[in-house]
Amino acid sequence: MNVPPLFFARAQTLLTGAAIGVALIGALHVALSAAAQQASQPTFRTGTTLVEVSAIVTKDGLTVPDLTRDDVQVLDGGVPQPLVAFEFVDLSTAPIPEQRRDFVLVLDDLQIDARQSRATIALAQRLIDGLGASDRLAIVNTGPFELIQQLSTDRRAAHALVRKFRGLKGSASSPVEKTHLAITLLRVVRNVARVLASEDPRERRSIVVVSEGGPLGPVAPNQRDDDFQPVLAAYDEMVGQAALSNVAVYAVDPRGLDAPMHRISGPDNRTIAQAASQLGETAGESAALRRRGLLWRMADVTGGTLVTERNDLGAGLPGMFRDSRQYYRLAYVQPAVAPGDEGKARSIEVRVARPDTTVRARRQYLPKGQP
Repeated sequence: MNVPPLFFARAQTLLTGAAIGVALIGALHVALSAAAQQASQPTFRTGTTLVEVSAIVTKDGLTVPDLTRDDVQVLDGGVPQPLVAFEFVDLSTAPIPEQRRDFVLVLDDLQIDARQSRATIALAQRLIDGLGASDRLAIVNTGPFELIQQLSTDRRAAHALVRKFRGLKGSASSPVEKTHLAITLLRVVRNVARVLASEDPRERRSIVVVSEGGPLGPVAPNQRDDDFQPVLAAYDEMVGQAALSNVAVYAVDPRGLDAPMHRISGPDNRTIAQAASQLGETAGESAALRRRGLLWRMADVTGGTLVTERNDLGAGLPGMFRDSRQYYRLAYVQPAVAPGDEGKARSIEVRVARPDTTVRARRQYLPKGQP
């Protein structure tokens, strides 16, 4: 069954932020602004713009807490930048009220098959149960039947809400429909990141996206790049807002492991070989989309993680909780924006001079114009 046109009409409303709810937007903005930390920051000349980066550094799955400023190098567009701020944040040692973290769960029901509803609900409940006593959770979906919760510590209400979730994905497979669904998800994430922006963008926040995802570019040679320009534009907007809001996206594909390939039979070896090749190409495309598609790009570019092709959908939750408690807060002065480069994304790379360490941080940002 194809996705009804009503979903796309509803998605247009959602893209403006209305489906997140005026109350949700207002409550999130007020709460986050009021809760922004008033820590001191370096003073610079008027017009100076700082680029803030939160870096997760681990070794053998554990946080590396003892790096020094000399151990870390940040490159902007491939050019090393002097750090003007360097701090290791460890909320696990802070008093309980100060351990509060904010999470937003985005349930992409438009891109989750009804058969994955139970797995999605179980994952959401596991997320809720893993929150700290003072952590707040907001919930938003992409479909027409609003599943909305403002930032709250009410676990009972959150559990009751996610139990109502139902996947709405149909059998729609045209490029146009896939494009609309991808844009819907990207703009919901962008809107959520915009709401999460506060007076102090140094506080790391997490968005958990549960979706089957899709492509972020042509998936067949006969598809023109022009068909995907709206998706790429929405992606760039999401990346820019996530960077401004210091948001990391953690994505989960609820489909779990693929079933083994069916046994192939035919009248002769040539027919069997052709059928096997076609099935292999289809399976390969599906695996590539999971590993390098929209969900992976969203997570990778913001410093989050992707859980896919695993039956343990909650495998990434402990790491996400750890990331939100222990990370390095870095900052450098944004290099001058050359004429004609306004609005063009720049790359960020964080390097650590420690062997056998893994580093995750956002990889792109949109520079602000300078006077």
